[in-house]
Amino acid sequence: MNTITTRVEGPLQRIIHLDRDPPALTTLLNLWPLPLHESIEGPYRYGLPFGATDFELTAFKFQFPDMDYDTACDLGTALAGLVAAGSAHLARAGTPGTVIPAVYLREKSGHHYETGLAVFCDDMTEQATWDLCSAFIEAMPLDIPGVTIPNLPQFVGAFERRDYSQLGQLYLETAILNGELFLLSPDMPAADDLVWAALTEPGTEVRVPYVPCMPMLAQLPVGELLLRAGYGEA
Repeated sequence: MNTITTRVEGPLQRIIHLDRDPPALTTLLNLWPLPLHESIEGPYRYGLPFGATDFELTAFKFQFPDMDYDTACDLGTALAGLVAAGSAHLARAGTPGTVIPAVYLREKSGHHYETGLAVFCDDMTEQATWDLCSAFIEAMPLDIPGVTIPNLPQFVGAFERRDYSQLGQLYLETAILNGELFLLSPDMPAADDLVWAALTEPGTEVRVPYVPCMPMLAQLPVGELLLRAGYGEA
């Protein structure tokens, strides 16, 4: 188990214990609709499929106005902190189901970039999926106690449903799995990363299951993925 003592603005520390025990992985394996991939290259332990050659998961997308790359990165970092805080709040509320909210970054024409929030919810009906997404949006705060972040612009336009591959680069950080908060960051965030301040209040101590994951598209049809993972018969 890794223990992180965060650097925050002010005298109170936040302490987060990262739990890499097998039950955390088992929970993700049981709740995610596509089989995880064990990584043998790079620093990532697992590949988390958001689609296959014949299927993609979709997200509700909320975007900021187009901007230059540096601004998009700065605002995306601030948004990621608020997303992590929203995940912590929603998990404390005991929300059922699977919710993975993530910041995305997409290059557009004319050296412009689009960044914003994509919310993946695993549920059987459109209404139930939207209800989970709405619950997350309502849980996401406008600030983080003890931390100074830049003012974020308003989301523009109506929300849209988009396939994973239409979002550009997706940055995994937190997830809510049957009411429990998980950390999915493929790399261990630095001690002064905004995510740590978002996961708990100043002067408190929490335990968070940690399964490092990298988003990916599997290069096989869904049926073959499931067969290789031991679901069904060849």
